[in-house]
Amino acid sequence: MDGFEVRGGRVQVVYASGEPELKALKEEIGRWEGSIGNDPSPPQQDSLELARYAVRRWGEAYKQKPQKGTAHTMERLKQMIVNNPRSDVRMLALAQVGWLQGEKTVGVCMFRRTWCNNIALEVVAAHPGLDEKKESPISGLGTGFLHHVSSVAETISASAIWGECTQNSAEFYKVFVDQPEHLKDLIILPKEQYQEIRLSIETIWKGRDTAPNDGRDI
Repeated sequence: MDGFEVRGGRVQVVYASGEPELKALKEEIGRWEGSIGNDPSPPQQDSLELARYAVRRWGEAYKQKPQKGTAHTMERLKQMIVNNPRSDVRMLALAQVGWLQGEKTVGVCMFRRTWCNNIALEVVAAHPGLDEKKESPISGLGTGFLHHVSSVAETISASAIWGECTQNSAEFYKVFVDQPEHLKDLIILPKEQYQEIRLSIETIWKGRDTAPNDGRDI
């Protein structure tokens, strides 16, 4: 669960762990804003606002409940659940690269293990200056994060993954859910469904390793 492939190469997934990451993230997201100019598209604006929200909300949880409200590794999350099965724990996953000049963090994903052992998927946001480019080098980031969160859910035997579906993210989620015509502002993936999604993404990834790129963003 430490990384996945996107169009331009491999991204590494690391978890925010404290004040140094927060400071660096705020600076990076400031550069995100500078990359989209004065007339961003609605999806670009959404990505920027969601990324800012994720950093702010994770920072609040970290400061209010040091070592209790956030986790920076899977091992730490599992330990917290053992210590208190009703732990409510937030994690901030960062997609980072070393192959894009001037860029490090290209996406953020915030999720929360709830007190009843579900996963609340709160934010998935991609670098707004890169995500909408034709042949975007980070195409596939959302799918990679969905696979990552599904793997986390499976590791802790979560009953479901749930979260808000925005107007701009609905088309993405419709690829993965049953009865996509019924998808509204809330997405709920029971255990059987998120396990199936994880396996289907892995099948697509394996197919790419043995076949020419067919141009699909996932």
